[in-house]
Amino acid sequence: MNQETQTENEMNSEELREDEGKAPTADDQNDPQGNVPPNDGNETGGLFSKAAYLTGGTTVGAAVGYGAVVVGFTLIGLSPVGPVAGGWFAANMGAGLAAGSWMATLQSAAMTSAAYYAGGTVGGVIGGAATARKL
Repeated sequence: MNQETQTENEMNSEELREDEGKAPTADDQNDPQGNVPPNDGNETGGLFSKAAYLTGGTTVGAAVGYGAVVVGFTLIGLSPVGPVAGGWFAANMGAGLAAGSWMATLQSAAMTSAAYYAGGTVGGVIGGAATARKL
C-alpha cells in the first residue's frame, strides 16, 4: 500500500467516526453508487403523500365546480333569491312562468341548494380523477 492510499483510508475512517451519533440526512439515504432507496408507494417524491395531492385536487375541483354553477346562474340573471332585476332571465320571462317550463325549472334549480351541491360534487370528482391520473 502506498503512502497516498494509506492517508486517504485514514481520512475516511476519521470521517466515519465523526458521523457516528448524527441523524441521517437525505444524502445518507443514497448508497455510494447514487441509488435512491425504494419508494414505499405513498410518496410522490416531494413534501406530500399521494393522498394529500388527491385531497387537494378534489377540493380545488369541488370549489371550481361550485363556482361554475354560481357564475353560470349569475350570467343569465338568477340568484338564490330569484331573478335579478335587469338580467336576461327577468327580461325574457314575460308576465310569469308557466309551471313545468324549462325556465321555471332553471329558476327552481337556482333557488335550491341541489344545483350548487351537484356542481361541487361533479367538480370534485373531475378534480380528483384528474389529479389521480397525474400521480
